[in-house]
Amino acid sequence: MKSLIKGSLAYAKKKGANIVEAYPIDPGDSNYPEPYAYTGIYRAFIDTGFEEVERRSPKRPIMRYYMRIKD
Repeated sequence: MKSLIKGSLAYAKKKGANIVEAYPIDPGDSNYPEPYAYTGIYRAFIDTGFEEVERRSPKRPIMRYYMRIKD
């Protein structure tokens, strides 16, 4: 999953993106069904440099990667 995220960031940078936003699942300690995790897992986004900017529900954080600041 991290390789896919990094590839997506590289593509977004190539296309001139300033911010990339993601809506992963944060399963916490629970065993979350895989079909519902198609948007990605929270920890993988944290590990690749995304920041949580808001959380409108316990399991669905809004994550952002600020391209210009970090690259």
